[in-house]
Amino acid sequence: MTIKVITFSQNLKLECPDLWFSGEKTEFEKSLHAIWNVFKLSDEERIRKLIEKAEFNIDADDRKKATQKLFQALKMAKQIHNKELLDKIFQRLGEIGYFFLNPQSIELSPIETDGLILDIGGGGEGIIGKLNGRQVVAIDVSERELEETRNEALKVVMDATDLKFLSQIINTS
Repeated sequence: MTIKVITFSQNLKLECPDLWFSGEKTEFEKSLHAIWNVFKLSDEERIRKLIEKAEFNIDADDRKKATQKLFQALKMAKQIHNKELLDKIFQRLGEIGYFFLNPQSIELSPIETDGLILDIGGGGEGIIGKLNGRQVVAIDVSERELEETRNEALKVVMDATDLKFLSQIINTS
C-alpha cells in the first residue's frame, strides 16, 4: 500500500490510488479507505450522500440526525449555488416539518402627526422610535428590551394594561 502525503501550508492533499488489499482489511485499512473515498467525492456528490443519509434517518424516524445532515447539505449546496440540490433539500426538510419563506419586506416612513406617539411594546427593534425619534414614547414591560433599543424615543418600563401618568402627557381622545 502506497500513500503519498503532500502538504501545502495548512492544506492537506492525499494522493492514493484505489486501494487493493488481499484478504481481509484491517480496521486501519478500512478507515483509511473510507477517508480516501470522502476525499475523492466532489462537493455535489458529498451533498447527495448527506441527503441520502438524511433520507435513511427520516425512514428510521430519527428527525434529529436527518435535520443535522440536511442543514449541513443546505450550507454546502448554497456555496455551490446548485438549485436542483437546494430544492431537494428543502423538500426533505418540509417532510420533517421545516418550512422556509422567501424574505418579505415593507417600506415604512415616519408617521406624520403633531403630537406624541405611544409605542406599546416599543422595546426590541423599536421601529416606531427609529422612524419618529423624540416624538415617540416607547413603553415595554421589559427593561432589557428597552435598553437594547437604539433610537431617540423616551423609554418607559410600564405594563400597557396599567398605564400610569401617560394621560397627562398623551392626548388619548
